Amino acid sequence: MKKFLAALCAALVVLPLIAGIQETIVHDVRKDKLIRSGTIKISTKEIKSESFTMELKYKIVAKVLFWEKVLEGVKGVELPVRYLSPYGYEELEEEGRITDDKITVIHMGRKNLPNHYDCHVIKIIPKEDKKWDGIFTYCQDIPSMGFARTKINMREIPYVGSHTVYSRVRE
Repeated sequence: MKKFLAALCAALVVLPLIAGIQETIVHDVRKDKLIRSGTIKISTKEIKSESFTMELKYKIVAKVLFWEKVLEGVKGVELPVRYLSPYGYEELEEEGRITDDKITVIHMGRKNLPNHYDCHVIKIIPKEDKKWDGIFTYCQDIPSMGFARTKINMREIPYVGSHTVYSRVRE
């Protein structure tokens, strides 16, 4: 069964490879005591046969005392291609945790969101870049990476220090 799912995942990845499509979804950052506004663009880059790069490009307006500072940057992590389809998340749910030399991915259960049902909640912990980790809610009816919500723990933000940034997909 696992071989069948792996073959099916690989087949689903072939279409974007052939078309050369690199999709992006836009998230709006939730306002809080340190964040006034912002966006996070989540995109797939460098799709290969075994892996792809998930890129988080952020632009956040932070409140620092009496002025605002625009924080921009890019975070990236290499993930197995199975996370380009719902079958990869179902496999992760069965295993609970997948660890390799670059990343640890943990399945934290399922959750219903408004207009999105039976979504997978996963935690991504990069091993090479210790400056961030995040909890992502994957819904298969959302295009591209399918993340409806994110909770990104950023460390070493200029002028702010450590802070958790919450976002949701722009609809």
